[in-house]
Amino acid sequence: MKLDIVHQAAPEKRHPTPILLVHGLWAGVWAWKEHFMPHFASAGYDVYAVSLRGHGNSEGTEKLFTTRLNDYMKDVHEAVLSLPQKPILIGHSNGGMVVQKYLQEHTLPAAVLLGTMSISGSWMTFLRGLKNDPALFLKVTFTFNLQHLVGSPERARTAFFSNTLSAEKTARYFQQMGRESFVAFLDTLFVQLDPRKLKTPLLVLGAERDFFFTPAQQQQTAKAYGTTAHIFPNMAHAMMLEEGWQEVADHILNWLGLEISRL
Repeated sequence: MKLDIVHQAAPEKRHPTPILLVHGLWAGVWAWKEHFMPHFASAGYDVYAVSLRGHGNSEGTEKLFTTRLNDYMKDVHEAVLSLPQKPILIGHSNGGMVVQKYLQEHTLPAAVLLGTMSISGSWMTFLRGLKNDPALFLKVTFTFNLQHLVGSPERARTAFFSNTLSAEKTARYFQQMGRESFVAFLDTLFVQLDPRKLKTPLLVLGAERDFFFTPAQQQQTAKAYGTTAHIFPNMAHAMMLEEGWQEVADHILNWLGLEISRL
């Protein structure tokens, strides 16, 4: 599987451990390029981002509908093996679930779950959506098409962004959103993770106004791994693109500085 892996080198490399960024639903490496990649590079890290199969410029578009969650985990493994050494993993949303699954079998220097899918999967999110907007979520279910959740700039804003994000940015991000695998979504309904298997130092970050995964879900995930989630106020799901993204990125850098110093 040929994967789209983008690299941004640190102008002044101050950290030997690279960072690998893993996107969530409807996204690709584009979600990291604007803010997080240059910011982490300027802090002295070599930064990589991967588009999972069927996303961005990676292969697999023709088989996207039947792509499984484990396929995405294989993509992360392939990306990790392509790097000069074991990286720090940062996974957003569904990418956070992929990272959690990967860390069931592999240990890395550190990992960050950013607005992650809960350790218990997506059942609670789906049931909450069915309660709040039954017509929309029934449409998604009976058409096997997740695209209805982000089918317009307005829906994309509801799902991903705060009202403070400009219309220009919202439209630009919406234009880059791709399609998704309904089969992989079904996998997340029945995912089983054993938190005892995770040996990697872990940071869990959530957003107060996250449409998909509530602060309570973030705390549930963090508690399962023996830590506490940090929740950013007045922020929506796409934390790497929201106004205030730098506060999130700097929180990660500060935590990494403490964790890497312990290695």
